[in-house]
Amino acid sequence: MKPEVTVLMPVFNPNEKHFYLALDSILNQTFKQFKLLLIDDASDTPVKELLKNYSDQRIEIIRNEKNLGITKSLNKGISKVETKYIARMDADDICHQERFEKQINYLKQKSNVDALFTFIRHIDDKGKQLGIWKEDKKFITYNQIKKYLFHKNCLAHPTLFIKTEVLKKLQYSEYQKSAQDYNLWLKLLKFNYRIEKIDEELLYYRVGNNSITDKAKNFLDPYRDVVLQFNFLKYEKFSLRFFEIKLFVSIIFNILFITIKYPIVFARKMRHK
Repeated sequence: MKPEVTVLMPVFNPNEKHFYLALDSILNQTFKQFKLLLIDDASDTPVKELLKNYSDQRIEIIRNEKNLGITKSLNKGISKVETKYIARMDADDICHQERFEKQINYLKQKSNVDALFTFIRHIDDKGKQLGIWKEDKKFITYNQIKKYLFHKNCLAHPTLFIKTEVLKKLQYSEYQKSAQDYNLWLKLLKFNYRIEKIDEELLYYRVGNNSITDKAKNFLDPYRDVVLQFNFLKYEKFSLRFFEIKLFVSIIFNILFITIKYPIVFARKMRHK
């Protein structure tokens, strides 16, 4: 049967244990009509060597001759996709067994939705459950997500399930070396694509010293999202449309908020030491 979904997974020098867990969680999905496209970003040990014990015909590997980074690797993978939908997955996370089935059924029932996400549950290096991502659970509906994305991210990249025609048109911005996900969400907003979220935890999102998330240092810098928003206005085609004006106003508000909030928080912490 022809696959309906291509799962994009960039891979670079993965933790082998985590990689096999991620891989098995995909191959054991209740929904079977997909292709798993692994983009080996010039890993020291070729991914092909790590998969000697796997014979699943749904797996395809592209190996970069040199390290391109995650953004260019994703775009390279997107250019090869021929299925109707694209799903994202990182090489150290774990999918719920029914993730693909629930996401594709949702998109088939609601054809006006262009990009679909799910809740996540944080796990550590050993797989122990750590808790939830507050913003993930707080902003669920289209209008809630749309409003909050002008301030910060509330969507987990590895849960993305998106129409291929949309992602081929927008792609990931290669000037954005990290946090390319939030940049893409802003582009989805700019061009009025509809974003929704399934209110179920369908992915275990690994955080820890060796996780992809921690390497990107995504959760530590209070100015991170402001910088990303500014870069979006700087590098994308700017026009005095409502979206750009609203984003610019949000940047000013966010800077003022951070400038006031974080010195107060820091002072409180110092007082309690």
